[in-house]
Amino acid sequence: MKTNTFFLALFLSFVFNSASAQRTVELTGSSFSADTAHLSGNDFVNLVGDLLRMDSPSMVKNPSVTFKVLMVDARTLYVFHWRCDIVPCDSSMADVHFDRRGTIYGSSTVQRAKADVKADLASTHKVKNMMDGFDALYGNHHMYENFVCKFLYAQPGTSTSWYLEEYFCTSKAK
Repeated sequence: MKTNTFFLALFLSFVFNSASAQRTVELTGSSFSADTAHLSGNDFVNLVGDLLRMDSPSMVKNPSVTFKVLMVDARTLYVFHWRCDIVPCDSSMADVHFDRRGTIYGSSTVQRAKADVKADLASTHKVKNMMDGFDALYGNHHMYENFVCKFLYAQPGTSTSWYLEEYFCTSKAK
C-alpha cells in the first residue's frame, strides 16, 4: 500500500538594519507537494502582517517569490522562497494589511504552463477578489508594479517547465 506523506518545512530569517530600521523578511517553505509548498505564502503574509503591526508605521517594499524543484531521495521537493522589506514610514503612508494571491502550474511546455496559470487566475478571480476585499474592508488597495511576480522555472533533468504568478497587495489606513 502506497501512502502519501506531506512534509512542509518553513525556514525564517530576519535581517535588521539598525541604521535605517529596515527589516528584511524571508521565509522558505518546502514540501513534497507543490500545492502544499505554495501555501507557505500564507505563513509569509501572516508574518509580514504581524511585523507591520509591531513596527507601525511601516510599509512593505519589494515583495518577491522564487521557486525551485529538487530531488531528495528520489522524491521531488518543491521549494518556495518568499521575501520582502519592511521599512519605517510616515503614518500617512503606512500599510495596515498585506496579502497575496497566485497560482503555479507545471507542464511539458512553457506555453502550456503559462496558459494554465492565466486560465486559473481568470476563472477563479482570486486577484480581483483580493483587491475588492481590501476596498470593502479598508477603503483602498495598492498593488504596485513591483508587487507582481512572474517566475518561470525549468525543472532540471525533466521536460517540465513551471510557471508561477503571484500578486501582492497592501492597504493603507482609512
